[in-house]
Amino acid sequence: MNAAAIAVKVVNLHKTYHVNGVLYPALRGVNLQVRRGEFLSIMGPSGSGKSTLLNLIGALDRPTGGKVYIDGVDVFRLKDDGLAEFRNRKIGFIFQSYNLVMRTSVLRNVELPLTISRVSPKNRMVRSMEVLWRVGLGDKARRKPSELSGGEQQRVAIARAVVNGPSIILGDEVTGNLDSKTGMEVISLLKSLNRDLNTTIILVTHDPMVAHATDRIVYLRDGVVQSEEVLRREAM
Repeated sequence: MNAAAIAVKVVNLHKTYHVNGVLYPALRGVNLQVRRGEFLSIMGPSGSGKSTLLNLIGALDRPTGGKVYIDGVDVFRLKDDGLAEFRNRKIGFIFQSYNLVMRTSVLRNVELPLTISRVSPKNRMVRSMEVLWRVGLGDKARRKPSELSGGEQQRVAIARAVVNGPSIILGDEVTGNLDSKTGMEVISLLKSLNRDLNTTIILVTHDPMVAHATDRIVYLRDGVVQSEEVLRREAM
């Protein structure tokens, strides 16, 4: 695969945790390439290393060994300040529990990454409203997240994840708190963003319906890639 076509490259990635004085190897040498614009899902049993891998790709944690390249950048060679800036600019995150600030408005939640990026207040509002209308919540910008349904709250989280124009979106069990119908509506929204914006999306999921809506499934077991399943050939 052409290097310019690779959004994420994981090389011999290891992560070991110390738990009550015992070493616990969560990842044991993972290698993975994700094409730019690909919609990838990661599946595996509990304890297989799915969330650990996602956190390392998102630079939310540092590996015990190995490398992660995002758009060709060896992310763990960056200093902490540079890493935080790179993460805010390049990566959007979506979590199972939404991680919204309940005491403020939907609009303010979506603006948060732009505030960190020091975008002017006027431009923050314009860009945030554009994204909210795109996810179908433009008319609820002034409400608080607690006034919305679970599916709507996850749409707010998606809007927040994409407002900075990241090249990669990472999602950890994004449909886990939703019923199946609402969950698939959220996946449909992500597919449209993937298609229209050519945003690379990587989801950890336990739901086969969610996984089979993506381009490729990578199966983890015991901290290594066990197998993969290509669902759409254009993903390769």
